[in-house]
Amino acid sequence: MRTQLTDSSYFPESMTVVPVIVSFDKCGNMLPLYIGIHGESFKILSSYQSSSPRFQKYKQFQCRVEDHGIIRQVELTYHPGECFWTIPKLRWYRD
Repeated sequence: MRTQLTDSSYFPESMTVVPVIVSFDKCGNMLPLYIGIHGESFKILSSYQSSSPRFQKYKQFQCRVEDHGIIRQVELTYHPGECFWTIPKLRWYRD
């Protein structure tokens, strides 16, 4: 059974819900470590949290991941209202 997502920030036509493994620093800040996309796990090589008034309700990270030797940029968003992560629909992975 699929989980019903009611967070108003989730737009299924342009976002994919993904599992993410995170760690926390001493101050409680999130540090994304791994992201799962279509059953495959990708290590996050580096990330930084975007700071924009548009994203005050969410935590958005700009991440670099390695995909079979290719470094790719992924925009990762945490939706605290329902505790889930999303990425934009990716061209390099079909939904």
